[in-house]
Formats: sequence, structure tokens, C-alpha cells
Amino acid sequence: MVFRFSGNTRRLTLATRGVLVWGIMLVMLAAVACGSSAEPLIVEKEVVREVVKEVAVVKEVVKEVVKEIIVEKEVVREVVKEKIVLATAVPGIAAPAIRRDPLAKHGGVLRTSSGTPGTWDVNQSPSYSVLSPVGPRLEGLIKINPSDRGLTVVPGLAESWEVSDDGLVITFHLRDNAKFHDGSPVTADDVVASWTRIHNPDEGVLSYRKDWFSRLKEVKALDDLTVQFIYRETSAEVMRFIASDWNAVFPKKVLEEYNDDLKTYVMHPAAGPFRMAELKAGEMIRYERFEDYWNEGLPYLDGIEFHMVGKGGFAAFLVGQLDTRLVNNPVDYQLALEKGIQGEKALVPITDAIYFNVNVEPFDDVRVRRAIDLVIDRDEWGEVTKDITTPGVGRWAPPGSAYALPEPELRSLAVFNPDMQSRITEAKSLMADAGYSQGFSAKMTAGSPTHSVVHGEFVQAVLKDTLDIELDFEVLDWSVWIARAKKQQFEITSGSQFTTLHDPSDFMNVFWRTGGAQNWSGWSSPEFDSIMDKVDTETDPVKRREFVFQAYDVLEKEVPQMSASWRSDGYMWWPYVNGFPSRGPLLGRYVYFDRQTLWLDR
Repeated sequence: MVFRFSGNTRRLTLATRGVLVWGIMLVMLAAVACGSSAEPLIVEKEVVREVVKEVAVVKEVVKEVVKEIIVEKEVVREVVKEKIVLATAVPGIAAPAIRRDPLAKHGGVLRTSSGTPGTWDVNQSPSYSVLSPVGPRLEGLIKINPSDRGLTVVPGLAESWEVSDDGLVITFHLRDNAKFHDGSPVTADDVVASWTRIHNPDEGVLSYRKDWFSRLKEVKALDDLTVQFIYRETSAEVMRFIASDWNAVFPKKVLEEYNDDLKTYVMHPAAGPFRMAELKAGEMIRYERFEDYWNEGLPYLDGIEFHMVGKGGFAAFLVGQLDTRLVNNPVDYQLALEKGIQGEKALVPITDAIYFNVNVEPFDDVRVRRAIDLVIDRDEWGEVTKDITTPGVGRWAPPGSAYALPEPELRSLAVFNPDMQSRITEAKSLMADAGYSQGFSAKMTAGSPTHSVVHGEFVQAVLKDTLDIELDFEVLDWSVWIARAKKQQFEITSGSQFTTLHDPSDFMNVFWRTGGAQNWSGWSSPEFDSIMDKVDTETDPVKRREFVFQAYDVLEKEVPQMSASWRSDGYMWWPYVNGFPSRGPLLGRYVYFDRQTLWLDR
């Protein structure tokens, strides 16, 4: 049971995770056995929520002319209906392989844009700028389904799989016609070598998704075409994690030759639908259709060209020199729509935030962090960058995602109390209790992207005006900012966190678990970590969501950072481009980069 106080009014809200149960639409994934699929099972629940409200009652007291105000609590019972899509990629249940579009036309070369990747090794990168131009060559064991907005997974190099009764052993059966771009067959030894560098890499070899597989004990080959994944504990999102575009299979002999480090091997072979044919440094990356791709009839395109057009990319897109482009600037996005270009906005698990170094004074004092948190108007904060990026005002999860707080509960939090003066009064009280009634001075840094700088400048001005906090502001190159953030070499800073999936086992572990890869604040909470252990292993989606909300309560109490907003991406394409998969509410930016379902009608 958690009691929340909203603002200085001390309004008490009862939000028991046992009583506050949602009307839930559970989409249980399409089950396929031997190629047959079942309809999704939809379950809706309607449960009573109790909300404790304070009612001020004025009672006359015979004591000179004094009035005593007595606060009484009134319990109001409300019926709350809310539909939430919670999808869990159930181990052992699969849809058929990606189906071919009967209307699709073969041929043509897709033109899009890219920079020169800083590395060619996707396992050693967290960046869209790497996965996008490297993605067409990649193929994993399984894939996130492009036909149902990510609700299911489909076969890739593995044509089928089984899961043990206890959920700890997944046995993958490889298809016998899968080949790498160098012509060699894909074998179980290649899978073992590729996955060992993901979940248990050698010293000096990075693995940005290693934390996803912390419960994976071993990957072993049973024969040339059979591989087992053996887990120490069950993992709630195991199949979706395995299916991520990042987790590709490479030839064992290549990994051995390059000591598991493919950062500089530009033309390294994989097993995806396209093979890299040419690199013109600073100009273009060219792919051609891989004729021996296992899924006959795919891809539809003859090739893909990534043009390195720099800042002129959007202009080139508008005049038809590019066929597709990621357009995140909302003004540009609207202009493209007016030109007849098609697009889709999709939530991405990227948050722009202010990070406190919780291991240095005065930010090691939770009262200081809470005070700063209270005086920032979230809606105004989002407005200052509305012409730069698409903000989504939220808290600890992307707004509108399956694990976001419902809007009424979000707005009941103290930091959304519309009475700003009462929030400032409470913040000043917290500062005085912490010994900073006269404010303090500190150094603030910001990463070079414009939105990070604007967010930081907004906070700098508000803190000076409300709490007498003087922040000396410095803008850093993004690469410098990242390097310093990893080592907590700052006092307070403005930047971003980014990960792959809208799943708490992904973003919550990466952002806030002790030692998380992007736990920029250096925050550590045994209570939070213990709850996340339950989140990571609970396979019942309703119970899992309850644990997620318990973890939010710890974050709300400790405030390791202040999220300004969560981003949306704008995916855009000219109308003659077909087969563009919808990302829906479950998927983020880092998916569908093989581009095998795209086709051109021109």
C-alpha cells in the first residue's frame, strides 16, 4: 500500500496495487503450431478503485473567536475502466515465417539516408546510426513480426523451437537452407559463437545488450542444426529480446579471425536478405539482394542505397531524391505530410532528462532532488522544444505505452499539481530542511543536441528564479557528454537515455538498476533492484505490471533524475513505397531494419 502526497495541499491518495486494478485488454499472442494460428484472447476486467480524499470541515469551537479546521477523510469508490495492451512474446509460440505480399512487385532500388557508421559491429553499439545502415545484412534466430505491430515473433534462421516445462531451456531448430553471404551454411556452431559474444563477451569486447541475458547460463550446440539456450531463471521477455534486430548471427570463422571484434570489418558477412556490395566513403553505402536468402521470394527490392547527405537530407527527401527518411522535427514532419508524403509517429524508449549525480553534494540529499523536481512545470518544459522534437510528457515510462501510468494517476502526482505556488513553498521547505535555504551554486553540463541544451537552459532559469540555485552552464560535444555521463563526471546534467524496447526489463534495468548501462545518476537502490528481479521473471502480464508500478513508487520517492519528455519518431516514405511495417505501441526505434518487406510501385 502506497500513500501519495500531492503538492503542499497534502492530498492523500490511496493507490494500493491490489485495489487499483485496471480494466485490462490482454492480447495473448497468436499461437501457431505447425503453421496454424489462433485468434488473440481478449480479457477485460472492471475493478473498483478506492480514492481517499480530504474534506475540509469547519467547526465552531468556543474559544474566543477562533475557528478550528478539522480534516476528515472520505472514501469515494470509483469504477475505473481502462484498456491496456500488454503483450508478452510467449516462448514456444510462433507465427509463420514472414509472409509474402501477393500484390508486391519485385525490383527497384530503395534510396534512403545515413551517415558513416562509427562502427560496423552492431553488438558493440547502441546507436540508430549504426543499426540502420548495417541492418539490411542482418539475420537472427527469430524476428519481431512485421505484420502485427510486434505482438508476436516469427521464425528467422530457426524454423521452429520448443520450450521446456519449467521455461528454462529453449531448443531452436535451424533451417537447413540458410547461408551466409560468403556462401557458407549457417550452423549451430555459428549461433553459439555469435551468442557467446552477446551474453558472455571476452574482455575488451563490448556487448550493449548483455544485461538482457543476465539470466542466460549457456548456449550450446546439440548437433549441426540444433541449439539450446539454457537459463538460470525464467525471463519474462526472453523471446522478444532474442528477436531484436541487434542480435544477429555471424560466421564463427569470421568472429575467430577478428577476435570477436567486427568494428572495422566493413564488408563482414551475415545471413540477412541483403549483402553489402559497395562503400563509397562519405558518399554512399550500397546493398544488393542476397539471392541465396532462405525465405524464397524475399526481399522484393533489388537493392538499397544509403546516401550520406548530411544536413541536406530532409531537403533531398522533399524533392524526391530519397524514398524514405526518419523525420523527428515536428515542423519538418508536418511539411512533408503537406507534400503528400506518408508517415507514422511511433513512441520510442528515449527520454530527455536532467540527471543528478547522487554521489556528490548537494544532490546526494533526496530533499534537494525532490525540491528541484517540484518546481519544474512539466508541460512548459515540453513546450520549449515542441518545434525541435516531439515531446511526450510522462514520468517513468513513455506516455501511452502499456506500462505508463494512466493519465489521471499521472496528473495526481505532486510534480503535476497545478498549484505551482504551493509546490514552490514545499520545495523551499525541503531546501531549508536540507540546509540550503539560501540556495547553492553548482555546475551544469548539457549534451550538444539542441533539445538537451534548451531543456538545461529552461531548468537553469527556473531554479535561479524559485530556489536561488545558481548553475554554471556548459555545453559539451555529444560524444564527450556520453563519456562523462558513463563515469558520473558531472554534478547535474541535461541529456538523454535510449534503449530498444518499450519493456520495463529493458529500459528500467538500463536506466535505473544498480550498475545499469545508462544509469547516469549512479543511483543504487536495493529495494528497486529487488522489485525489478520480480519484473524480469514474472510471466503473468497483470502481476508483472503491478510490480512495475511498485518500482515506479521507489523512483518517485528517490527522484534520481527528472524526465523532461519521452520522444516519438517520425517514419516517412513516399506513397510509392509499400510494405512499411507499423511499429505500434510496443516497439521502439530499433526494429525492422532488414527492410525485406518493402517494395516499390513506380
